[in-house]
Amino acid sequence: MRWKTIFFDLDSAITRMVTLATSGRISGDVMNVEVNSLKYAQPEICGDSSFEVLKSVLSEEQLAEIDLFDQSGVAKIVEVCKEC
Repeated sequence: MRWKTIFFDLDSAITRMVTLATSGRISGDVMNVEVNSLKYAQPEICGDSSFEVLKSVLSEEQLAEIDLFDQSGVAKIVEVCKEC
């Protein structure tokens, strides 16, 4: 796991939650949306099969170049291409 990327994603998540917070407090709804977004973006942590799909066609270096948020989308494209 790339710790630098995880901390970058966490920092970005906190920034988004603070930006969306009203009255100076982060609501449970805002936090839940962000947690779900992080789960979607961090498939290797959350057990998402997308990460495995990408590992089957990309090197570790190539995978590191794809933003974690975009990995699930790219994995879906790979799955569709494999079906053709």
